[in-house]
Amino acid sequence: MPQDLMHTANEGVLSYMCHLILKHVIVDQKKISLARVNTTIAQLSNAFPADRPGLIKEEHLAPTHTLRQSSAQMRVLSLLLPFALQVKTADGSLQFAGDAKYLNCFIKFSQIMNFCLAYKFHVTDVELLRAKIQEFHEELILIDPTVNKAKLHFLHHIPDQIILYGGIRQVACYRFEGHHSIFKRHFKIIHNYVNPMLSLALHHQVRKCNQMRKKNFLYDGHEYTNKMDVTNLVDRRVAAVKESFPTAPQIIEISRLKVYRTVYKEGHLILLADDEPEFAVIQKIYSIGNNKFCFVCLKAKTRSLVKEVNAYHISTMSTLLTVDVDQLKYPHPIVRLVWDSKDFAMPLGHHKLLAGTC
Repeated sequence: MPQDLMHTANEGVLSYMCHLILKHVIVDQKKISLARVNTTIAQLSNAFPADRPGLIKEEHLAPTHTLRQSSAQMRVLSLLLPFALQVKTADGSLQFAGDAKYLNCFIKFSQIMNFCLAYKFHVTDVELLRAKIQEFHEELILIDPTVNKAKLHFLHHIPDQIILYGGIRQVACYRFEGHHSIFKRHFKIIHNYVNPMLSLALHHQVRKCNQMRKKNFLYDGHEYTNKMDVTNLVDRRVAAVKESFPTAPQIIEISRLKVYRTVYKEGHLILLADDEPEFAVIQKIYSIGNNKFCFVCLKAKTRSLVKEVNAYHISTMSTLLTVDVDQLKYPHPIVRLVWDSKDFAMPLGHHKLLAGTC
């Protein structure tokens, strides 16, 4: 049976690593206050509206306590902590508030998580993942020689399981746990306390039968919200669409596009190329007929990979370009954070970017 990332990583090793680095900086080193860390996390978590980390309390940092976060919250917290634990130096630059070996070990595990949550793999990626897990384990033992967790051992089995089963995220418990919300919602409606299991099973099967009555019950097509017809509008963005798609019968501006449960909005960041990472910011979204859609974007310049926060520093340029939604290099929006008046891109779930292979 393959390892479950939700319990082995998010609620296991990742929870331990977040607790370890917070305790080191706040309790042991006393370089930064817990109130400041909570404030910074609250500001940055706007990029993750559904999974904002909960408030971290002082008692949570005790050796026998946990941070009391859900699996999704713990994942988001691990992405934000490298930003939240930075302090300004005398020359105005930012640096990690604690010992660098703690941050390096923490970032290494973030890279491992990015590998494990990738949608696709190459055989060379699996061997690199195996080496990274071994390096991480050795570095962690040097930091905390007393660590003795079975889930650290379970990590070493993940590369072999990727070879056997494919992407490990496809066999994780995320979707099963998410499906529980359906039963919880039904239970509030039926109010049956005599035989609730039977009622829940019947309601669930009726719901599935109603879904299957649809013509295309697996996927009904892209969902979008029309704003207005801009076919005859004099605008440089509309002109760019006409130049790229000269046979488009009609151009309709839309405010929101949902493609296979992935939502795109204006201001979202997308990936243009991954050999040398290139990004773009969505300015407008257009429907161009025949269930085809395109983005008009402003290209973003990739300035550098900032290893201390495991993110790319980017800046938006004035170059306008159109992108066919069906031809996206990576079919998911890229997490975009603003920190210290700078834009950062975090292409999570990519088998190469932010996974230590660049």
